[in-house]
Amino acid sequence: MLQLYDSGRYSIADFQRDSDEWDQVKKSLFIESVLNNLTIPALFLAATSQGKYEIIDGQQRLTTLKEFHTGQLRLSPNDDADYLGQRSVHYAGKTMQELRSSSPLYAGAFDTYLLPLIKLPEDIDDSTRREIFRRINEAGTPLSAQDIRLAYYGDCEAVAFIRVAGIYDENREGSIRMIRNAKSKYGLVWPWSNAAQTVRDEWKDWWLDKQSAIGQAASEMFLWFLIATYHSETDNLLNNSSYLSTALNTHFDGRTEEAGDIVCAELRYEASHTPNILAKPGQLPLLFKKFSDWWYKIHSKMPGIGVDRARRMAITIAALEKNGKQPNQNQWDLIESLLRRPRQTAQSLAVDLPQARGKWVGPKGQRAQIEAYFNIARAIIP
Repeated sequence: MLQLYDSGRYSIADFQRDSDEWDQVKKSLFIESVLNNLTIPALFLAATSQGKYEIIDGQQRLTTLKEFHTGQLRLSPNDDADYLGQRSVHYAGKTMQELRSSSPLYAGAFDTYLLPLIKLPEDIDDSTRREIFRRINEAGTPLSAQDIRLAYYGDCEAVAFIRVAGIYDENREGSIRMIRNAKSKYGLVWPWSNAAQTVRDEWKDWWLDKQSAIGQAASEMFLWFLIATYHSETDNLLNNSSYLSTALNTHFDGRTEEAGDIVCAELRYEASHTPNILAKPGQLPLLFKKFSDWWYKIHSKMPGIGVDRARRMAITIAALEKNGKQPNQNQWDLIESLLRRPRQTAQSLAVDLPQARGKWVGPKGQRAQIEAYFNIARAIIP
């Protein structure tokens, strides 16, 4: 299996999530299952017209097997992982190379383990493959809303751009694959490659090893910058039930997370239809430049603001960019206060900032909150 993967006979489907979401302990417990010949979930593959197979589900399992086989993964020590009793003394804390020397029986068990594969027919269309991917993962490790969003709508240039905009470590295997696919399919380059090395390093350090970075959260931050930038257009779109039904084959129930889904659906629709309600693909690099410039300014002045405030920062960036003025030091202090204590800061500026609780509509919805951030930005920088 690993040889076929390395040779390109098996490849990972474009809509698969990032392959680096398991931590070392989870990877180690998975490898332990293989070493002890325990059953693991099947890998789903779909045949292509070129006689190859796309991995529809199972890329994290496959890449973990590869990491261990090539010596990139050292299993967690006994104290860190809940291994299977005393037998773990043979493999805990070891690499595959060390296992071959000290415990050849377990190394042999790895080499000869029979992977369960389910191969789907070649004539299954792309939308069905995506639906299979979604249904499988509903019962496994839950995907984030952004994972599913990118899986459903990622077959267009604009959403592919949003995906790669969130990459913070271009050297991870999942990142390399996403950047390569975006370039080969749409001619896109990783947008952070146009930023200074210092900016790229800071972006990476900001997200790296953060629990809240799992689930494409970094790309979701850029998506929320777009939603906030086009919040009036987004609101009009969400309120046009006829258009949603006929053009996008969907509907809106009023939940905030649906707004992200429908914006991505609209971006995909606009790839082959006019007029454009939201940003055209050619406009996204310029919008990204504005986003990344503001992010770096904010991060440089207030490095203590973490990724747990990513959505709040994205909306703030959109509001500051719309304002068009550069803050002075006192105004930067107010911006930091807004990111740390939004309601108190808004109150001090005589702006009502509603707490959006999962709803887009209404006086306390996400749309009203975004508008409040724009009013706060104007109050901070008149």
